[in-house]
Amino acid sequence: MDAAQRPPWLASTARGPNNINDDCVAHVRSWNSVNHNEALSNRRTAGFPSPLTIAIMAPKTIIMQPCFEPGFNDLRFSTPSVRPQKEVIRMDPLDRFRLDGRVVVVTGASSGLGVGFAKALARVGADLVLAARREQQLIAVAEELRGRGARVITHRTDVAVEEDCASLAQAAADAFGPIDVLINNAGVGQAGGALREDPQVFRTTVDINLTGTYLVSRACVPHMPSGSAIVNIASVLGVAASRFPQAGYCASKAGVVGLTRDLAQQWSARRGIRVNALCPGYFESEITAGDGAEALRAMVAAESILGRFGHQQELDSALLFLASPASSYMTGASLVVDGGLTSTF
Repeated sequence: MDAAQRPPWLASTARGPNNINDDCVAHVRSWNSVNHNEALSNRRTAGFPSPLTIAIMAPKTIIMQPCFEPGFNDLRFSTPSVRPQKEVIRMDPLDRFRLDGRVVVVTGASSGLGVGFAKALARVGADLVLAARREQQLIAVAEELRGRGARVITHRTDVAVEEDCASLAQAAADAFGPIDVLINNAGVGQAGGALREDPQVFRTTVDINLTGTYLVSRACVPHMPSGSAIVNIASVLGVAASRFPQAGYCASKAGVVGLTRDLAQQWSARRGIRVNALCPGYFESEITAGDGAEALRAMVAAESILGRFGHQQELDSALLFLASPASSYMTGASLVVDGGLTSTF
């Protein structure tokens, strides 16, 4: 359907024809079956995804709120002043995991799980702002993703430094516009008995893992519209006791879980920003391949239900769930992905 054939109220949203957000409203009409089938055929011909019964996107005219009815996969619309006759959008549930054109900031993106997260987010269409202290490694990750067609910028950032966090948020907004998703992944950890470790190691761990999560969130939120999401990467050790002495890491990750609940309480109802935590167990990464790896594997084998380390893709799916509209009714929650480790503690 070319522009001349379109009814005056037909338009697509700024972020894609199947996304319903603050930038658009659903202009729902009562269609007979002929018009319905013709419209759906036209959308398919134009190259749009097909799992859509009918909802026509129009410029801001009527504000319609989406709601889900238990037992249905249908997204229905209602407003105090407009009550359409049971018009329905039938979405493929997997479409709700897409982040096409959404701007996502990922901290700690130069290595480990952060690199895997960046790759997974790029695969679902996100525009990426990658942040870390190790700039050369960050640039290498960005170049790889650009080679796969992703839009990516990098920004050297120490999350424990407030000015760096503010600069990161501004750089993201300048490059891509409003920030839709923030992944607070930057973190460090070091094992050692509390009576033997240098207290400065404890302070540094808390500064990066907990204070850094707070500072980056605080810097980004003014640039985040309603409907955005924050995912804080905590740890299974934030909700259960460690089998190895690492007071700073455990305290900081427990703090991230508490911070997540509080920021959700502050920002979800007032600003429309969901805040959740992802709590990984033990995954194959640079950290778990370091000193003490064999003892760690033996502990996981003996005490977790699945008896093994997790793999990056097994965590990526949980991250995409929390970052995307798929988890639109979740906030203040901590999602544990640990192979059943905490079930046995």
